[in-house]
Amino acid sequence: MVERVLVLGDSVPAGERTDATRWPDRLPGLVSALPAGAVRVHGGMGTALVDLVDEVEATLAGADGGTVVLVHAGHNDAQVSGEEPRVKEAAFREEAAALDGALAAQPGVARHAFVGLVPLLPLDERGSVPFGDEQPARSLRYDDLLAAAVETHLSVARPVAAWHDRTADGVHSNGAGHAAVAERAAAWLRRT
Repeated sequence: MVERVLVLGDSVPAGERTDATRWPDRLPGLVSALPAGAVRVHGGMGTALVDLVDEVEATLAGADGGTVVLVHAGHNDAQVSGEEPRVKEAAFREEAAALDGALAAQPGVARHAFVGLVPLLPLDERGSVPFGDEQPARSLRYDDLLAAAVETHLSVARPVAAWHDRTADGVHSNGAGHAAVAERAAAWLRRT
């Protein structure tokens, strides 16, 4: 039975740039065993996977065996800073594996999974996050690296075309995007 869910993430699960109900807050309505108020989000704008690795022990201090952790980050890692990705692919893969191992070793964590990256989409609309031509291919590559590095990966990126109607700005989910991610995460929670 799922007693509580901790979502470790960045601005996407934190619900930035939309008034829609964020995907973590939709889980109690989709998973009957999950009580209302049992979902907490840690992280926010600009959080990279490496940040979560550095914070995992402090964040989970006091957690008991009924905590399920969902990690939804990597969007910032796959973006560029100057001409290079903020986090190079090899380092991203290593950090993902390190976080996977750290969560598996935490006695207070019943189980955990990594929610895949939302594909980063260059949109023509005003208010879009600016991306170069390398997106969404780079974010998909990072999502594939994540899938290969961790034990449980919940893919949400494909089909990419569906995300043109699921983001507010090419990164941050709108209502349809949050609904799609919530359904994927809830399906995993109900199965395990």
